[in-house]
Amino acid sequence: MKFYVLIKIWKMNKLLEIMNKYSWIDRKLAEIDENNSDKTPQFEQDASNCWFYSMCNNAYYNLQNFNLSDLIEVKNIMKSEWFNMKEWWDWCISWAFIAKYLSEKLDLPVRCFQIDFYKDTLKFAELLKKWVVFEMSRFNAPMLYLDAHDDWKVNQIYRPYQATGWHSTNFYYDPEKKLLKELWTWWDDSKNNQFYYDILYFWKNIQTRCISPIFNFIWILKDE
Repeated sequence: MKFYVLIKIWKMNKLLEIMNKYSWIDRKLAEIDENNSDKTPQFEQDASNCWFYSMCNNAYYNLQNFNLSDLIEVKNIMKSEWFNMKEWWDWCISWAFIAKYLSEKLDLPVRCFQIDFYKDTLKFAELLKKWVVFEMSRFNAPMLYLDAHDDWKVNQIYRPYQATGWHSTNFYYDPEKKLLKELWTWWDDSKNNQFYYDILYFWKNIQTRCISPIFNFIWILKDE
């Protein structure tokens, strides 16, 4: 029993080291340049895998170097570490595994960065103008899709009690429309599931906590 406990503690310490090195890094340490690259979703998301597949899509959007074989390899690595890919509580380590995998593949210091909308609003706007794609968590409810699909824009305010669940997805700033565009895929209707947010209502839904104010993105660590 003692040996099992020691192995478990060693494994947890190893995972914490990976998380501390590769994920939840302050956006100030990202080497940001303009990223006007392809924004086509590569991986189909549904309610059971959105938290992981949104991360994989984010890696593609921002680095243009993450394909299906990479996704399968990361999943196999995580399974070898006893992770159940269907459980949302493995979300916190998934970013780290993706960043670690890409760091080794590309021989570059890839990291998962975070930015807090409230603490860093001006920098958030600046990064949007550089076409950085952010992963976000938002509420999930039929009303939102009805709102979006009448004119392809979300322009209403929602409350958490209206949610049927929560969804992880990606978005970026579309300079032509001057709107935020959500990027995701859902089964055969994927082409109909990319819609826009009026910027004012995006902010208002952050205020009601229907959109989390913490955003993540895969990027390269700047030279220190």
